[in-house]
Amino acid sequence: MRREDFYPIIDTEIEAVLKLPQYTSSDIFAQIVKGKNEPQLKSLGFLLWFLDKYTQNGYTMDCITEGAKDGGVDIIFNKIDSQKNRIFYLVQSKWNNQKNSANQLQKAEINNYISQLETLIRNGKANPNEGLKKQLESLKKHISENGEIRIIFLCLCKNEKSYQFKEEIASFEQRNPKTNFTIIDIDRLRLDYIEREYKQSVLLNNPLQKYYKPEDEIIKLKIESLGESHNFVKVSQPYPAYIFTVSAQQIYDWFDKYRFFLFHENVRNPLLNSHYNKDIERSALQEMDLFWYFNNGITAITDELPSELRNSDQPLTIKLKNLQIINGAQTVYSIYNAMANNPNKSKSIGKNLKIQVRVLAIGSNSTAEQIIRYNNSQNPIEDRDFWSYDAQQNRLQEEFYQLGFFYEKRRGEFRTLPRNTKSIDNVHAANAYLAFFLQKPYLVVQNYVNLNANISIKNNLFVSTKQGGFYETIFNENTKLEDILAAWCMYQLVYMTEFFLMNTHIAIWLGSFNILILASIKHFISYFMNTRTTRRKNERGETETVSDFVLRHFRTEQDLLLLVKFLVFTYSCLNQQISLLSDFKTEFMKEEIYLQFLSEYTKEFSNFQPNKFKSGEYEELFDSLAKNFKNNIKDFLLP
Repeated sequence: MRREDFYPIIDTEIEAVLKLPQYTSSDIFAQIVKGKNEPQLKSLGFLLWFLDKYTQNGYTMDCITEGAKDGGVDIIFNKIDSQKNRIFYLVQSKWNNQKNSANQLQKAEINNYISQLETLIRNGKANPNEGLKKQLESLKKHISENGEIRIIFLCLCKNEKSYQFKEEIASFEQRNPKTNFTIIDIDRLRLDYIEREYKQSVLLNNPLQKYYKPEDEIIKLKIESLGESHNFVKVSQPYPAYIFTVSAQQIYDWFDKYRFFLFHENVRNPLLNSHYNKDIERSALQEMDLFWYFNNGITAITDELPSELRNSDQPLTIKLKNLQIINGAQTVYSIYNAMANNPNKSKSIGKNLKIQVRVLAIGSNSTAEQIIRYNNSQNPIEDRDFWSYDAQQNRLQEEFYQLGFFYEKRRGEFRTLPRNTKSIDNVHAANAYLAFFLQKPYLVVQNYVNLNANISIKNNLFVSTKQGGFYETIFNENTKLEDILAAWCMYQLVYMTEFFLMNTHIAIWLGSFNILILASIKHFISYFMNTRTTRRKNERGETETVSDFVLRHFRTEQDLLLLVKFLVFTYSCLNQQISLLSDFKTEFMKEEIYLQFLSEYTKEFSNFQPNKFKSGEYEELFDSLAKNFKNNIKDFLLP
């Protein structure tokens, strides 16, 4: 989702917020909006929209300080976090129209805001407005008690150059040790919107919520005795492990403090509204005495476990470092909801509902990945899921958003898509990039054959090069968005032609042949570009690359049909060589076979004529292909 596509969405929602009965029926709201012009109303609406999206409670209309003499703060409110700590939030919002939303946040604005904050925090505001005056006394008391303050500068513009005022913000936080300064720009709002609306997942970094992370703390685990002389099972080899029974209150307290950070990153995205969750909640509410029997329990990993525990008929408490739940995220989330949403039953559930917990001390990342994989059979973990939080995957996803594509880092990541938006999953993108751009089609075929023949359970596209895979070869800091997109576009085009070519005399394994065409055609495109009298420049003013050429030809129907003509020509050349191999599928898994194909293929380049094929048979094939292709042309053109 591009910025220019997101702005109309947020603008419509801002207008809707200003019409909500909870505001229009308020005397305080009526007083605040009195005499405001449209931009001032939009600015207020932007603030209210942000609060409604990011917090469900904690503020009331009389917390709003926005207006003249507001000390650079539009709202001051406080919340009690999960650990009973009071936190004050100071929010300043800056609305922009659509044209100005493309502008950069300026250093002078941040410096001015910091100056106003220094005055407010240290001395208060001289002649404050009525809204600010009401909040200053409690804020001053909170500061005197060394309480935490979170400051948010909310702006409907870009903040791509935050490095320019990074030192100023760090210096402000150093002078005011209990403060945290965050800038929320249009891109952050856009990415969060995608998380909520299209991934339908909970934000893991809500600026209006305090987070605690288990890797930063020692977690206490209270083991239930159940009145027996033995209250745990111990396993020593090959890795230390224990099986315990714990109360639902223990699970509730964990999630209440650590939220989704309690879960290992590869299972951190439970289906929030699934029927499976509802069944667990129903069981917790109605059958708590049988819950231990019905539920598979929870599995967690930790850095180390106590070497010796003494069985007892009394509850035990142990301490765990860096606890991460790797199976049972749905169970944890459902127990929490059952207790949080039913306060009249919460105490009974917390005390009487018991659940089994396995805790394993694993020293190896690869072993941990295997355990995660095999412990999530109901919601299988794929190889690519282990890389879904990798910096390169995050970068590519954000860059694809700005082009209007949804790049899928993990299976089922997007529950829904905006209208007319294409989804690109990173498996197809990796295959295409490896074959087309990196010119290693034989690795694509090797990997595919091994997976389908059960020779390997690992998809080498998403296995580290250190372990014999291809991941860092494909995805690294030099991997460019335009190169992946160009490869993916050609990948789609090649596989579209497969349907029509299947009716010809080809009698081979089409998957390998498609990959061969995809890889080979890059050389012909390069040859064709070099035959032009002048080389074009791309949008950056640089000499056009093969990727630039491909992407340009996916903009219009006429240009795209030229690429289709390239495909037919490539097919005609390569198909003649297929018959020379006894087993194309097997032999094409070798690099030397691909290089032989290329050698013969390039000899045919001079026979290509853009307006006429040498053989009438392939001219007829192109005409047939082009005719059918025109019916689907809109599906292939880039936005």
